[in-house]
Amino acid sequence: MTEQQVQWAEWAQITSVPLRQENEVGEVIAAASGCLIQYRNRRFLLTAAHAVPGAHWAILLGFNAAANLFEVYRLRGFNAVAVTKRQWVELRDIDFCFEEVGPDVDPVFEHRTPMGVFSEKRLRHVFTTDLTTSPRAGQMYAFSGEIKAERHGPDWVSTSVTYPGLRYTNSNGEFHTFQIPVPHPGHESFKGCSGAPIVGEDRDAVALVLTGDEKENTITGISLSFVKPTLDLYCASVPSPYPAS
Repeated sequence: MTEQQVQWAEWAQITSVPLRQENEVGEVIAAASGCLIQYRNRRFLLTAAHAVPGAHWAILLGFNAAANLFEVYRLRGFNAVAVTKRQWVELRDIDFCFEEVGPDVDPVFEHRTPMGVFSEKRLRHVFTTDLTTSPRAGQMYAFSGEIKAERHGPDWVSTSVTYPGLRYTNSNGEFHTFQIPVPHPGHESFKGCSGAPIVGEDRDAVALVLTGDEKENTITGISLSFVKPTLDLYCASVPSPYPAS
């Protein structure tokens, strides 16, 4: 990789947003990833519907050293999406959901383990986008996420992973497929990355991670341009509960 591509891969590390689900006693029971976008002067969290079942989900904002605890932004509830054909005779769920969040939701990236902190704090990226970018051949793509999330006292411990070097291969309906540059490490290695943005060297997001194919050595994501009409309809029909940012 060139120096410019190395810098891009480091940036890709901060493009996903960690999501955590807790039970009634505060234990982490599930983890996923999401993507923050600024769209039509409103801020949205986007993710994969299959990755965030049930309730009690939150965005992990970062560690507050003064209070010795992790701060979270508790989500009210995701908006699910379906498409219809043949005048409502046929209805199909889409593996995508979203929630409008406050304009001041700015999570930070920090690599923490029980042994200490091993990186400086960096604001996670919020994409200012028109949701029209499509992947193209010849450009490199990447995604990132945090896997194996656990809570140890005040600390949330996870393994941060970044996968650069993806190459776009084809699209089918709302799905984009990308070739992985290394042998597929198995689904457990990606668990927690569902919902993360797939980003190009132009530093725009084109899809959200959905699933992988070990045999074909690929990753498939849902196209962000496909879900643009859903967000357009939401913005036109639902007043924002937050001041414009």
